[in-house]
Amino acid sequence: MPSSGKRFFLSVLISIPSLAVTPAFAQPTSQDLGTPSRQTIEFAGPDVIDRALSRARPPGHATIGPSGIDVPPPPTGALIPEDPGASQISVILRSSGQVDQTVTGRRQLSLSMNPTASGGDAQLDLDITARPFEHTHRVSGRWQHQFPVRLLINAQDSPMWPWKAAYSEVPQVRDIARAIVLLTDECGHYIRTETSATGSFSFDWTPAGCELGQITVYSVTDTDKVGVGRWNNGPIASASELTNLSADYRAYSYSRTFDIDDAQDGLNLGTITVPQSSDAARGFFIMNNMRDALAYYNAMPGVAKSELPKINVEHTEGLKPANVSCNEAGWGDLLGFNFYSFGIDPGFIHIPWDCADFGFDSHAHVHETVHYFHRHFLRENPSYNQFGEGMSNAHAALILGSGWMSTAGPGLLENLDVNSRQACWDGQSWASRIDTFDDHADCLESGDTPGFPQAAAWDPNLANQGWLPRIVYDLSTAAGDEDLTRFIVAGQSPGGCGGACEFGQFDTVSGNTQALDDVLIQYLGGDAANGENPNYVDRGLDGLDLTDLLDGFICRGHATSSEVEAIAATAMGLDYDGSGAPSDCAHPSD
Repeated sequence: MPSSGKRFFLSVLISIPSLAVTPAFAQPTSQDLGTPSRQTIEFAGPDVIDRALSRARPPGHATIGPSGIDVPPPPTGALIPEDPGASQISVILRSSGQVDQTVTGRRQLSLSMNPTASGGDAQLDLDITARPFEHTHRVSGRWQHQFPVRLLINAQDSPMWPWKAAYSEVPQVRDIARAIVLLTDECGHYIRTETSATGSFSFDWTPAGCELGQITVYSVTDTDKVGVGRWNNGPIASASELTNLSADYRAYSYSRTFDIDDAQDGLNLGTITVPQSSDAARGFFIMNNMRDALAYYNAMPGVAKSELPKINVEHTEGLKPANVSCNEAGWGDLLGFNFYSFGIDPGFIHIPWDCADFGFDSHAHVHETVHYFHRHFLRENPSYNQFGEGMSNAHAALILGSGWMSTAGPGLLENLDVNSRQACWDGQSWASRIDTFDDHADCLESGDTPGFPQAAAWDPNLANQGWLPRIVYDLSTAAGDEDLTRFIVAGQSPGGCGGACEFGQFDTVSGNTQALDDVLIQYLGGDAANGENPNYVDRGLDGLDLTDLLDGFICRGHATSSEVEAIAATAMGLDYDGSGAPSDCAHPSD
């Protein structure tokens, strides 16, 4: 500012951060699930994002809204008062590099000066410094939730080994990490923060004269951009009734009360465990699975800088009307399944409770996030049956670190690292697929033979959503660990096929998830991460399919054409020619 000989007056108005952080309203989420042996649905619902702010949200709920499931303040909206004099502001005005005036005070300061005769720039320095101050009360603790872990039962004794085996559930606990937690009092004051990576929390404050306090943890995380809630508006007959309006959802929560006087010298509530029997345990379990998936995606090349939209999950008991059958339209074709819906919101996922309860199914939860990832980061939204569903099964298994996933048949898990499906040979053909122990027993009682036909003998379609995840799983895990190496080729019977049906350890690719992620982002990726690859070649079917994925493994240097063919073409009998893959598919960002 040049010197003009004039005095100027500067007024600075500063709000010192209070002890409480006013919540920012969050945003909603979207869709999908399946396995090679269970149907899943992809849903494009009504686009209601533009009217997300058209309905006022009532106070006092934790809800899903224009920016996701969130935790608004209590009905009074009052903050726990900040301590008077807890902070001070220093204002320094410099002219031509010299300190001209310093003022210290609170909230509003005024100062004036005569610019130096030599002229030059006037600079304003603001500094907020905390005075030594000790609050009178502290409460701390740690949040965990209980959930069931599925453990295989004598898997190798299963009549369907190695394809399917029975499991039992054993309760375990996990920290409720990075979740919104509120300290409230009975007068309506509150402080909001997040739990740590280990689920711990601590509040220091000076009470406002109220007797009872409450700590409440919510199935919402601002840090990791996830919210899980239930639908507020009663039963629905169609998914088109779901919205992304915040007033229509309520986050899961769990509370612990205490006497505020007990916190005067510091009160440690210890570890508070949300029992599996509580509905809230479902919300925290789903939230943690979503956090795990997002952490995985954000570690992929170029994804973190693209800011994945917040994931918001709806999981509601009693969503189905009492007079509606699980087989009726609306439920039998959509709401009874897991789904991801970009049409409701860029991150909306529905996890059913009625008809089919997937509240504690990790694979189902992460599976839907893969559809979400595809929509935002691949070069096109892939065909559900041709690419999306199979790829979601494979990627979910890899993210979770287990090839055993939920499947058709109660109490059973299915092994993704099996390159066929079990069926019943009636002496002439493969008469029926075997999905359950009862199916297996029925086959034997009929005098027929259970067996594993070669993939091509079952279904020669290279884009079969059941074959894609099995091949991808082989390419992304350790080599030489196949439990099933004998497949009955077309034209042969289980009892008459000799050496022609034995393929040995056909998986010789020492794969890893980084190789798969490189193919998805650097070869099949769209604009959102590192940009499209100009050397991509669409072979096979139109649009993304298994051929393109296998080509990417070869041309990106993660496997040779002979290694890929040994799995897909030789052992499985599918029509794939690795020599046709692009010889060079370097990405501009390599």
